[in-house]
Amino acid sequence: MQKTTFKNLKFKWYTRLNLALILISLSSFITKDISNINEDIVLKNKIQPSNCDNPLQKALGYNAFVRYGTSVKGGDTEGPIAIGGDLTMKGIITIAAHTAGTIFFNNDDQASSLVVNGKINYNSGEGIHLNNGYVKLGNTTGSFVYDRDNNNASSNTRITSGGYFEKPRLQVQRKQSVSSVKQGNLIDFETAFSEFESTALKYSRLTANVSISRDNKISLVNNQLNVLNITGSELKKLPYLTFENTPNTETPLVINVNAPGDFEWNIFNLSGIGDQQGAYILWNFYNSSSITLNGGGTIIGTLFAPGSTVIKNSSGNINGQVIAKKYDHNGGELHHYIFKPCIDTPCDLVVTVEDKEICIGDSVTLTANAEGDFLWSTGETTQSITVTPTETTNYSVTITKDGCTATNTATVTVKDPKVSLGEDIRVCLGETVTLTSTPADTYLWSTGETTQSITVTPTKPVTWYTIEVTIDGCIAKDMIDVFTDSPKLVVVDQMICKGESVTLTAEGKGNFLWSTGETTQSIEVTPEETTTYTVTAERFGCIETKEVTVTVKDPKVSLGEDIRVCLGETVTLTSTPADTYLWSTGETTQSITVTPTKPVTWYTIEVTIDGCIAKDMIDVFTDSPKLVVVDQMICKGESVTINAEGKGNFLWSTGETTQSIEVTPTETTTYTVTAERFGCTETKEVTVTVKEPKVSLGEDIRVCLGETVTLTSTPADTYLWSTGETTQSITVTPTKPVTWYTIEVTIDGCIAKDMIDVFTDSPKLVVEDQMICKGESVTLTAEGKGNFLWSTGETTQSIEVTPEETTTYTVTAERFGCTETKEVIVTVKDPKVSLGEDIRVCLGETVTLTSTPADTYLWSTGETTQSITVTPTKPVTWYTIEVTIDGCIAKDMIDVFTDSPNLVVEDQMICKGESVTLTAEGKGNFLWSTGETTQSIEVTPTETTTYTVTAERFGCIETKEVTVTVKDPKVSLGEDIRVCLGETVTLTSTPADTYLWSTGETTQSITVTPTKPVTWYTIEVTIDGCIAKDMIDVFTNSVDIDAGNDQTITLGESATLTAEGNGDFLWSTDETTQSITVTPTETTTYTITSTKYGCVATDTVTVYVEIDPCLSQEYQITATPIPVENVGILTVDISVIKDQTIVYEIYQMNGNRIGPTVNINLNKGCSSFPIDLDRHCNLKPSTYYILNIMGEGWSDTVRFITKP
Repeated sequence: MQKTTFKNLKFKWYTRLNLALILISLSSFITKDISNINEDIVLKNKIQPSNCDNPLQKALGYNAFVRYGTSVKGGDTEGPIAIGGDLTMKGIITIAAHTAGTIFFNNDDQASSLVVNGKINYNSGEGIHLNNGYVKLGNTTGSFVYDRDNNNASSNTRITSGGYFEKPRLQVQRKQSVSSVKQGNLIDFETAFSEFESTALKYSRLTANVSISRDNKISLVNNQLNVLNITGSELKKLPYLTFENTPNTETPLVINVNAPGDFEWNIFNLSGIGDQQGAYILWNFYNSSSITLNGGGTIIGTLFAPGSTVIKNSSGNINGQVIAKKYDHNGGELHHYIFKPCIDTPCDLVVTVEDKEICIGDSVTLTANAEGDFLWSTGETTQSITVTPTETTNYSVTITKDGCTATNTATVTVKDPKVSLGEDIRVCLGETVTLTSTPADTYLWSTGETTQSITVTPTKPVTWYTIEVTIDGCIAKDMIDVFTDSPKLVVVDQMICKGESVTLTAEGKGNFLWSTGETTQSIEVTPEETTTYTVTAERFGCIETKEVTVTVKDPKVSLGEDIRVCLGETVTLTSTPADTYLWSTGETTQSITVTPTKPVTWYTIEVTIDGCIAKDMIDVFTDSPKLVVVDQMICKGESVTINAEGKGNFLWSTGETTQSIEVTPTETTTYTVTAERFGCTETKEVTVTVKEPKVSLGEDIRVCLGETVTLTSTPADTYLWSTGETTQSITVTPTKPVTWYTIEVTIDGCIAKDMIDVFTDSPKLVVEDQMICKGESVTLTAEGKGNFLWSTGETTQSIEVTPEETTTYTVTAERFGCTETKEVIVTVKDPKVSLGEDIRVCLGETVTLTSTPADTYLWSTGETTQSITVTPTKPVTWYTIEVTIDGCIAKDMIDVFTDSPNLVVEDQMICKGESVTLTAEGKGNFLWSTGETTQSIEVTPTETTTYTVTAERFGCIETKEVTVTVKDPKVSLGEDIRVCLGETVTLTSTPADTYLWSTGETTQSITVTPTKPVTWYTIEVTIDGCIAKDMIDVFTNSVDIDAGNDQTITLGESATLTAEGNGDFLWSTDETTQSITVTPTETTTYTITSTKYGCVATDTVTVYVEIDPCLSQEYQITATPIPVENVGILTVDISVIKDQTIVYEIYQMNGNRIGPTVNINLNKGCSSFPIDLDRHCNLKPSTYYILNIMGEGWSDTVRFITKP
């Protein structure tokens, strides 16, 4: 690529004159002598044409040069494109429509007009036509390169995502070797864009030397670099832009666009220049993150946005290059105008730092007003440093940037004023004293006075007065203590409830004497009625006497006389009026309705009347027989005793009037009993259920001799067969003509029996001896066939005999004339069993019952041992035994009678301080562990206590314990609390069942905002039905602060802010005085915080800063009228921020001064002065001139033209 260089030209910068560039001909262009130019003009920062610095040289002449990815959708590009990332095809576009460029890689015969360092993404559309040059693709993943068609005929190269005809595709309009397509990293994009980003920032710092007029025109200064600085919003507001002259190689234009973030631009039209001027204009978007181009206008010039994503939605063209981080080309064309000029950035680094003046102890921040790398004389390398010198000190800073260095120095002057109030003073209370400060500029006493001397009359034992003065703008402080002597007696009236004590305290100093004769500072009194006490204090001969009254409140409450009702009745209890009510039931109304269930129930009430507690109690007695009966269950034939538990007189449905009756019902029967006590009647029923179980073995069975049969009982609880087996079914094989089997079962505790006969037949005479139990019958059967004759004369095969003793029988069987006689012996067994005489024991005692010996035993208890041990629980219990002796059953029964008081007592639970009645339910004589012998006793234990009671009846003694649990719940509100006035605090009780605060709230926690110095809160809770109380004091501290009224000042002025309040002050400026002086440069809100006793109050005050338009900038200049008559008056309107002398001169466009140098003294602010052009060497009509104005540290120019 050919470089464009400056030939036979050089540029000089007049930084003081700031005339931009003055062209000086080195050949035949300009031959005039310039020796008459003011010698004060200094030439700097020469641009050497022999070292051309083209800012876009590393873009290699590509029409679009993109760091990362690019997408193309429509339009075309005249020149080549280079992409550092992936290429995405979304439509149809022609690339390198006019030229392939001048970059050749790897000895190719064609320039590389499309360089893609990444891969191709095939999205949609037809694809890309590469009209000139070759393509270079760094990553061919997903791409297929063809240089032959499907018929294997040679063709122009195309790249697709699959087959030869696949779309979208990249069509190269010439044949390119397949092997030359995949070549990556041909261009160092990262190095190029690193340089581009640096260049963009450098250009953004160039000083503007051209501007856009009100009628949207721009006039370039020939033969110099023209710089236009414009914001994004200003650019968007322009409807059009007209060039009054055209840029060229010697007159390039850089347009710095300050559009941070995302920027959208509806492109306007440029007039006065043609497409070819795009080679000399650079649009520098140095701080945008994205740029979206809309509309139909054309950009003439290069779009230089190395840090931005550029989205071209516009239908118009870009006549220049596109340098972007990412690029989306959605429409319009890129025309191939490569940026040609060479630009050297001048080294115009300047650093300023302001001198500061501070008061000793203050810190100050010094800021170097420039960009670059910083080095302070303190060694710090930040742009700003904070210093706290203790004496006047000089600080220097050096800044380095882009090879340029600048240094400046700031002086921090430290002021340290002093003030004195003298030695501390002691006076008598009530005396007046004058306090005087050493001289100062302003005074602010802690009393708020602002004079040098103040007169005070202290009222405290010691009062410290502070002064804060300003001397030369700095604050100095001192303090003096004024001591006073006085008893300073203070007493406070008290109010208590009757029975309470209160401590009276004399606040003050000295010796004290109370009307009670006591000489201590505090005394405790317990007056029975409202009483006034006096106290006298003496200190250093000063005496002071005061009275204090203790008001005694004694409220009363009454529930009336005790009440007697029948058990189950309801009664209403009503208190005399009060403020709050709390019954022992937990209810809080004046009246409650109760239904007592105990012989005596006492109800208590605790009320509050005028903050004091009053109590009363009422007993409600209940009368009731307390009748209790228990249903019974017996076996048929048994007797049972029914007992009515309770008190009073009894009447049974049987007509009996005893407490207990004995009945022997044959079937289930219900009996009623009525009890009467003190006119209260109660009737209850008791049912005696009679159990009569049945068992069955079914019909008799006949079997052949030798057969087996299963015998089954109907269901029962237990089984006992005559065979001794205990299962519900048994299997037998009888060997006799007839065998009977018996069963004895128990069902629900009662016995039932049955028997079954099993018969056998045999043709052969067989008789067997028999053995029976006395009283039993036995059938003797002659086994066999034929006719039979027994010795009894009977002729049946079987006979039944019931011998009383052992007997021998004979039987003769005849069959077919044959006779056979046999004897059979029936042995009669008669066993006996005995349990002895009936027994009497005490209830709960154990007794052993023993049977005479037998083979087996079966007691009515179900036990099967010879002896059993029993503990009967009924008045009479009968026990039966059934034994077997040699196979026969024998039975006996014994009655065991029990005697017992039947003692029953129930544990109780009360609240501490309550009484409770303990009652021993039972019969006999009673003896309590308290020594009392009544059936009921009343106790009032102070802690959980166990009592014993012994009952004796018929020599039987029973002792039981009864425990009275005393509940003594506790509640705690914690330690006293100290809060700041106005703060809210949550008071929380330890857990309870109900809560009642002195505020009337009934939750576990309450939130309060106390308004007094001390507020006490009480709580009364119930825990498990009992009351507990506690109290907590909440002390408040207060702090006040008022920052004063808002103020308005003009920029540069100071404002004094004075706070009113108590406590220690802290301003947001970190100052701790009551007043501060501030000089804000913008509207600022200051905060003051006052702290006292840990409490904090905050207020704010705002100082509004109004900018004087005449002092808003270092200088502002306008000149009117333009154009002006060449012999007329040119009026200059000027504003400066300080008094100074300015110099103005008029120059011709060739750099020659015309007319004199004029000095003018200006006051700060706005002013104007006329320039009589007739005095300046007869200016020519229709000619451009430059008015140069130089002030203190600044200079500026105004170009004007004279009228024709």
